[in-house]
Amino acid sequence: MSATEVQISLRDVACEIAGKRILDCIDLDLPRGAITVVLGPSGAGKSTLLRAIAGFEPVSAGTITSPAGIMSSPSVTLPPEKRRIGVVVQSNALFPHMTAAENVRFGMDRSDGPRSAQEWLAKVELADRANAYPHELSGGEQQRIALARALASQPDVVLLDEAFSSLDQQLRKSTRRDAKLLLKEADAAVLVVTHDPDEALELADTIVVLNDGRIVQEGAPEDLYWRPKSIVAARLLGEVNALPGTWQDGVLKTAIGDIRLSEITEHEPQTALFRPSALSLLSSSNGPWTVIETEFSAGYHFVTIKAKNGEILRVSGHTDVTMKVGDKVDVAFDPERVGWA
Repeated sequence: MSATEVQISLRDVACEIAGKRILDCIDLDLPRGAITVVLGPSGAGKSTLLRAIAGFEPVSAGTITSPAGIMSSPSVTLPPEKRRIGVVVQSNALFPHMTAAENVRFGMDRSDGPRSAQEWLAKVELADRANAYPHELSGGEQQRIALARALASQPDVVLLDEAFSSLDQQLRKSTRRDAKLLLKEADAAVLVVTHDPDEALELADTIVVLNDGRIVQEGAPEDLYWRPKSIVAARLLGEVNALPGTWQDGVLKTAIGDIRLSEITEHEPQTALFRPSALSLLSSSNGPWTVIETEFSAGYHFVTIKAKNGEILRVSGHTDVTMKVGDKVDVAFDPERVGWA
């Protein structure tokens, strides 16, 4: 199969629960071999989207299709077990009365025996824990068993719902790295839902930002990070400076200069969006900005500056910063790393 073959396609999908519309006008393709991450705040509809694809929630409008045909529509809901979809959830949902090997073997083709389960355990580096029960495994080990079980049935689609959020930070990062390698090797269409920006940026081929049940932006991680098209999308992926401006003749005039934006479509932007690391400071005795705070955190120097009109910006970088509170500075920006709202 081609790496670009669309395995799941959603068109104009809506979902209602107890009379409330949770998802609306969702258009989304999940290509085989690619990891799509849905990022959004709590209540955005992320888990409902995953459950609709899995067949756990019916749709009230639109269609969800696979190459084999319609899986969901207002009149059709194909049962989850007929969708060739593997699911990994936050709680991992391992069977407590089964060993690690028995959990992996559950759902595999009957012709697959103990050896196949052992091979999957080896893939997640837990071959020596085959006879351990879930309560005897660490949180990271349980999640790796759950992922092996989801992949062992060789699904066309793999869905992960906040699958790493219960792990501590260090374990979360290492488990994510291992999981990404396995998911890529599986060559399935993968959908990950999360509220963690680091997880989205590390795992995704494509990030989909969901807010209030609608997709507000979709694209490559680097593009969404540096060039967000809404305050919501910008803040979900990390700290951002929102600088108001005035739109005039194709240019947004701001306190740090004129910004010419090349992709304006539906509206004239009123706010420029900059990551702290997209800005740089220049010492200037007559500079219009004043340093009001400096700090060092996680390998970065952060400098907070204030303009005469009260505007405040945060600037960051890895290099040593010799500026001190009270210094006058000017600000430069990278024109390729500007978003807008």
